[in-house]
Amino acid sequence: MFAKSSLREIEGCLKDNTEEIELVRKKRLRLMEENDEEMKLIQKKRVRLTAFKENLLAWGAQDEKVTKEWEGRV
Repeated sequence: MFAKSSLREIEGCLKDNTEEIELVRKKRLRLMEENDEEMKLIQKKRVRLTAFKENLLAWGAQDEKVTKEWEGRV
């Protein structure tokens, strides 16, 4: 009797453990998907910031040229 009930308990624990493993796998997949989405947003922001920086630098060069022209240094 003790052996049978112990085996049933072990089987129940193993079944629960299998479900827990599946939950962890699903959670890991969700986290990986979320990380991918976040990385895409971060990379998109970096591209925009780089383009904005280059634009500002280009305008700075143009501003400097205009200032030199106004001051008669060109």
